[in-house]
Formats: sequence, structure tokens, C-alpha cells
Amino acid sequence: MALFSLSNEVSHPPSQRTGFLLPPGTAATDDYTALHLDDVALDELRRTLELHLSGYHVCGETCLHTDKLIFFSVRSESRVAAGLPPSAIVELPATTAVIDAKITLPVDGELLLYPFDRYRLVYAIAIERQEPGQAPRMLTPAEVEGRVFLTVQEHIPRMDPIVVPTAPEDQRPADGDFSYLGEWTLYFVRPVYLQVLVVLTVILVTVAGSYTVLLRPLNEVIINTGALVLGIWGIRSLLLGSLPPNTSLVDVVLTAGILLQLSVVAVRVLNELHARGGLRLLPWARPTAEGQ
Repeated sequence: MALFSLSNEVSHPPSQRTGFLLPPGTAATDDYTALHLDDVALDELRRTLELHLSGYHVCGETCLHTDKLIFFSVRSESRVAAGLPPSAIVELPATTAVIDAKITLPVDGELLLYPFDRYRLVYAIAIERQEPGQAPRMLTPAEVEGRVFLTVQEHIPRMDPIVVPTAPEDQRPADGDFSYLGEWTLYFVRPVYLQVLVVLTVILVTVAGSYTVLLRPLNEVIINTGALVLGIWGIRSLLLGSLPPNTSLVDVVLTAGILLQLSVVAVRVLNELHARGGLRLLPWARPTAEGQ
């Protein structure tokens, strides 16, 4: 499974996959916007996703309005809370121009479960239009059909994206005068090869450490205790990279393994000193009734 997953990641990396959120349809000639959305950075601690929006806006002679492109993060609590969910706004130019902007949206997820952590972003898109002498209004999907094209791509290392369109009946408009142009659920999951390698590495390093403290001579164990602790904790850098300490189950397992192995060393030393002193305080050193 790990080898197949790794081979697939190398031959078909996620960065080569491009999907349409708003398809071209019938292209307009006087006023349209072509955009590309890149997922560039996921902050697992702050649970935020940074996106890079690039493209261009073409405005004809009759383009007298200004538009704002609004990205919403429709979190689970946002569906029952009053008002609008967290959002980021990109103002489209009033003339023909290039668009380049970065936005950040909150995501749901828990780093503690690494490498089985999963992050979820339900994001929706809306366009607010301001025309001369009129109040701002939200455009309907029919009004932007063929005028706004949006593609998406992922460039986050050690993450596989899954984009699932939200069914129309599950979409949540804010009120009667508001409608999303579309709503999608974006998942980020760790690739299978990473999950397998992390689990196997933690198990094998625990077995190797247990062998060292249980079966090696005590004098060798005492001399190499520091190297054993540093060796086990060094595996963390290999598995978690730049993630801060004490943030995942891997940290908990490795710390527990170090504590357990140091406890075994302490028991072995105590037993050795007990035997050298000729004491009979420990249960296994006391003579039995038959021996007496």
C-alpha cells in the first residue's frame, strides 16, 4: 500500500491536477473574469488555509460597475449562527487589469491525530456588485454564468486534496436577497504512504528501544541511555518535520516510549543494587516458605 501510494504521488502529484469550480460555459466578449485559485499553505496549528488568487479581468466600454469577489468559509457552526460566516474579499478592478491577491480562510481539523489528521473547508463564493446610484447587491448564478471562470489547484506538500461539490439542497444562503455562486467541500488528508511509514517507524523504534533496555547488559544500557533517548526523539524530526513539539499523537507515543524505557532502566539498576547489597526487600528476592 505504501509503495503504491508513493509511486502514485511521484507519477501523479496533486499539483498537476486542475479542477473547475466555475466552468467557462458560453464565454462573454465584453465583460468577464478568468481566475485561478492555488492552495499554497496550510497552517495546522492555527487551522487556516492560505490561497493565492491570480487571473485577469476584462471590462468593456459599458463596464460602469465595480465588483467584489467574496470567499466564505462555511464552518459547521456557521450554518446555525446568525449573520455571515468568516470571509475574505478580493476587489475586482473597474478596468481591464491583472488580478493577484492572497486570502486566508479558517478550516476545521485537529493536528493531534497526525498522520491521520484531516482538514475540512466548506467554502462558497459570491459577487457583490456596486452600480452608480444604486445600493450594492449580490449577483445570482444566472448573472455570472459565462462571465466568471474559476479553476483550482493544490500545492501543499504531504497533503492530498479532495474537492466535493455541495448539493444545492444543502447550500445555505444568508437571507432571501443573498445567494452563493457555488459551494464546495475541500478536504486535505495525508497520503497513505505517509500514514503507513509513520506507524511502522514508531512501532519499530519502540521495539528496538525495548530490546536494548531489556536484553542488553546493564552496563551497556547505562552508558547508552542518553544516546537511546536522543535516538528515539530524533525519529520525531524525521516523522514530523517542522511541526512544533507536543502537538500530535506521535509526540505522545514517543514520549511515553522514552518514559517507559527509562523506567525499565531504573528498575534494572534498582534490582542490581538490591542484589549487590544482599537485601531481601523486593518481593522476588524474598525466600519462599519452602526455602525457609
